[in-house]
Amino acid sequence: MIIKVKPKRSLIGIILTGFVISMVGCQGNGPPTYIVKGDIQLEGGDISLLAGGTVEAALESDPTIRAAGEIKPDGSFTLETLQNGAMVKGAREGKFQVRIVLPDDDAKARRLAAKEIAPRFLSFDKSELSLKSPSSGEIKLKVSKQ
Repeated sequence: MIIKVKPKRSLIGIILTGFVISMVGCQGNGPPTYIVKGDIQLEGGDISLLAGGTVEAALESDPTIRAAGEIKPDGSFTLETLQNGAMVKGAREGKFQVRIVLPDDDAKARRLAAKEIAPRFLSFDKSELSLKSPSSGEIKLKVSKQ
């Protein structure tokens, strides 16, 4: 028995199979991550002075696993994680301790930012800030000058 295969259908099948394999391969580079977006609410201060700084989150069960996001002038941020040498959007599943890292590109900007936020928010141990990933909505981190 001779089976004839239409070349056009075979080519489409090969392309689709390759696409599916490549998509599975991209997601197989480590544990899944989940989009985490939020904003910093600064009581009694100018949030725009924290722009260029970073929200850094350390996984409580393994503090070497970190996610971070740049603080925008409106206080918003989106976390990313370094995973297998590449930045991926989101954070791994779990509870994270959070701290603020001041901008460090400009000494004057850093001094102004430091005046806007209490020093305790710069430390994982003292900030009392935390978040969960995946989150059920946008994260709100409340910080103050005191």
